[in-house]
Amino acid sequence: MKNYSPDLLIPGAIPGMVWPAVNGSSSSTLSVISDQLEKTQWWSKEQILEAQCRQLGKLCEFARKTTPFYMKRLSGLKIDSEKGIDLTEFKKLPILKRADLQNNFEKLQTTDLSLERGPIYENISSGSTGEPVKTKMSSYLNEVNVVLQRRWYDWVGLDGSQPMGYFTSKLYQKGDNDFQHTHGWHLNYPDNDYYVNNVSLSLAKKVKWLSEVRPKYVVTYPSYTKEMIQYAKKHEIDISSVEHFLLYGEPTMLGLREMAEEVCGAKLSDKYASRETGCIAIECPESGLLHVQGDNVYLEIIKDDGTDAKPGENGKVIVTSLTNTAMPLIRYELGDVAEAGPDCSCGRQQMTISNILGRTRDLIRLRGGDRVRPITNLSDKDAFIDVRKLQYVQKTYDDIVLRYVSDEPLSEDIQNRMIKAGEEMFPTFNFNVTLERVDDIPQKDGGKLRDIISEVTEET
Repeated sequence: MKNYSPDLLIPGAIPGMVWPAVNGSSSSTLSVISDQLEKTQWWSKEQILEAQCRQLGKLCEFARKTTPFYMKRLSGLKIDSEKGIDLTEFKKLPILKRADLQNNFEKLQTTDLSLERGPIYENISSGSTGEPVKTKMSSYLNEVNVVLQRRWYDWVGLDGSQPMGYFTSKLYQKGDNDFQHTHGWHLNYPDNDYYVNNVSLSLAKKVKWLSEVRPKYVVTYPSYTKEMIQYAKKHEIDISSVEHFLLYGEPTMLGLREMAEEVCGAKLSDKYASRETGCIAIECPESGLLHVQGDNVYLEIIKDDGTDAKPGENGKVIVTSLTNTAMPLIRYELGDVAEAGPDCSCGRQQMTISNILGRTRDLIRLRGGDRVRPITNLSDKDAFIDVRKLQYVQKTYDDIVLRYVSDEPLSEDIQNRMIKAGEEMFPTFNFNVTLERVDDIPQKDGGKLRDIISEVTEET
């Protein structure tokens, strides 16, 4: 494991930004941040926490002085001019809810834009929790996330000179149905081919487009990946140019990794991010764990009793953006449930996440208030090989319906295997699992598939 001292970092010339620091030159900002992040990925846990505490201190001090929402909220927080904040005291701060963002959009914005060197971006979340929110993104947050995107590509081992395809909802939001052909998806290769297309395209058009532009890498949602691979196999369409699918926005679906390898020899890699905070965690190429990107966020996984989740335990994801000075988000409850991970074998000391279980409201509810997500390490993955989309709908505390989309009716044997596999997805619970074949499961919320819907309320 490599070890770097914070003293090796380039001192920042912009007040309020101690880590990652920038020198104020827009022409070299990305290379400076990139150089630092190359070092910090090998820091010890102590070095990471030290830098985070210093940056949290700067952020909270800035928010307290310039952001109306935090002036009273942070008034009692002690901030050391050198060490920053004490994490024990920081974790006593109130949690920022989505409703707070919805009701205090103006008050959460800073009144001091002196730290901004470029445009401020406005984001509207996909609303997959049913509660879309609007946020502002500072130029600095955007710069750090550009570099973290490249870190993802580098960890995966992508060749920056090769073509990339990207399915996005941004074209859809603009009403643009035509794909774009630009260049430079990797910072070190400004002339490489970058193909961007619309998530709202039909399945047939998506696969046809891949077969024509022949990208080596594809960035998209897991649900689209599964559908495209199945469609290409059934209709004998060649998408073998794709060597790697880079996934985001949804949990990876049942048997998808094996299917991608079998049909087109492609591998998968995950990234965990949100519209509000940008990149949160990236899949480790060695272990498959998700490394929390502590350069960009301070992450907490909190159990129902308020304590930190230990490795193997689940909890709510609470995130603080370290780099967003345009609209500070301090101890923000993202709405996800995650499983805290162990130390990683790769040598990186960043906090890890074993699994993203999903949105809090989109988990199966149990009597007593607990929530669970179906497991996916099943022995009979072939039972779902012809299923294009799958959705778990909890009707009561005892009843779950597996809604599925398939091109052809499935045999009775396959349906029985699906029911058995559905029961095995919840090995310690006795759910009554039934099937419902539907024509389609609409993908809303910016193109995402809600794979779990619970119709059970606390009063049910």
